[in-house]
Amino acid sequence: MLCLGQQMAKGFPLAAAYSGMSMNGNVTAVLSRSRIYRGYAKAFTEVTGLPLFLCPLDAALLSRIKLGQSSWNCASLGQPHCTCKCCAKAFARMSKAPPSEPGVIHFAQCPCGTLVPVRSGTDLIALLKLGPAGDESTPPRQGRKARKPQPPAPPCGSARVDKPSRSEYQPFSPTRYRAAVKLVGMFAQQLSGLCNQLVVQEQTGEPEAIRRAKDYIARRHNEDVSSSQVAKELHLSRFYFCTLFKKRTGLTFTEYLTRVRIERVKELLANPNLRISEIAFQTGFQSLTHFNRVFLKLTGESPTEYRSRFRAI
Repeated sequence: MLCLGQQMAKGFPLAAAYSGMSMNGNVTAVLSRSRIYRGYAKAFTEVTGLPLFLCPLDAALLSRIKLGQSSWNCASLGQPHCTCKCCAKAFARMSKAPPSEPGVIHFAQCPCGTLVPVRSGTDLIALLKLGPAGDESTPPRQGRKARKPQPPAPPCGSARVDKPSRSEYQPFSPTRYRAAVKLVGMFAQQLSGLCNQLVVQEQTGEPEAIRRAKDYIARRHNEDVSSSQVAKELHLSRFYFCTLFKKRTGLTFTEYLTRVRIERVKELLANPNLRISEIAFQTGFQSLTHFNRVFLKLTGESPTEYRSRFRAI
């Protein structure tokens, strides 16, 4: 199985890359299409010369690993020939670690490179894969040779700019590589924070029915909305609508509705005059216990903790 960046580089359509995958794969697909991910990955690779890929994780595999019923296989990251035991042990530790821990897996002598977790709330959904310092994509150190005479500088006002050749990139020292890993870790935290927001946004190329369904949910998320109501609004059967919605968004109707409500909750938590219980019922939640459980799962913290952190910013 190839990582997302590797599949796209080989010309695989994005829909085909994630066909039949779980919600993690579809959420990862949304992240990979986002402008923030594509811009960062491109800039990071241009500056460092190291490849950066976003790899989805199978939720079923994660569940088996946590229960000790299975072990990590690096073929999931496009490394079918990696047989080192440190990968399986390190990944098992990270999958069981609480969401508050960074959980970077650093393999100095392994072709898997460095793996940084991307979470959606408390769920581990993907890995940012950074090539190792000795990756073949990193140019080798050039020996000291006599410099060739440089061509004369272009006249003033010329638009010509000479781009640096790949030989000008310096190999990564341990200090520089750790700094690169830290940058990727900070980016992974940013992706985790934006995950839910990106998922509920309108995506490019969506069918008209999906666009109208999302608009209906956005307007009436605080009501007791059902998939039957939305299907009736679109003049579709409930079965066809639910199948189409899951296929195009990667989420069930209920999962998407819940995420929309949570985004609205985040906005209302900025108002210190509103009690958390008021916010929960205003956004369509019928049970405070259910609301607290869902909020924790999708954000990784309780509503009280989120509000306190927001005030501290």
